[in-house]
Amino acid sequence: MDYAGRRQYSENMATNAFFENMSWRWPNWAKLFFNNKGVAANTTDVCQNYPPNDMSVWDWH
Repeated sequence: MDYAGRRQYSENMATNAFFENMSWRWPNWAKLFFNNKGVAANTTDVCQNYPPNDMSVWDWH
């Protein structure tokens, strides 16, 4: 997903309760990312070490 796509996904997720089907199957799924003690809060400090032009860090397949 490109930068614009990630931004739009975040916007849709934050403003439209019906956008993400996962929220109806597992209501606490986003808590991992938005809780200040969650996974994202404890891992974002290493993001500055990623090469800024290497998009392979976003490809988990």
